[in-house]
Amino acid sequence: MKAIFLAVLLSIACMAIEEDKVKHFAGSMAIASVGSGLAKHYGSSPVEAWFIGFGTSIIVGIAKERIDGGGYGREDIHDVYADTLGASIGATLFSWEF
Repeated sequence: MKAIFLAVLLSIACMAIEEDKVKHFAGSMAIASVGSGLAKHYGSSPVEAWFIGFGTSIIVGIAKERIDGGGYGREDIHDVYADTLGASIGATLFSWEF
């Protein structure tokens, strides 16, 4: 039920946000979820799992923005904000048991 509520809430919020920011949010959320889930699976505490998932996702997001700044796109700090929000939610969903 919580997942359905979250999905509906996110879909409503995404209607008013640029498509690029939604992609950054979703990608970062996916990376953080996988990182946190794997860390927890292999014995990390919930706090350690959160930091592993969040950190991995943020590193990937910042690296992508640096590549964009190198001539492959447009570097945008708002993309990093979307990455941070997605990483926070993804890491939280998979590091703690609700």
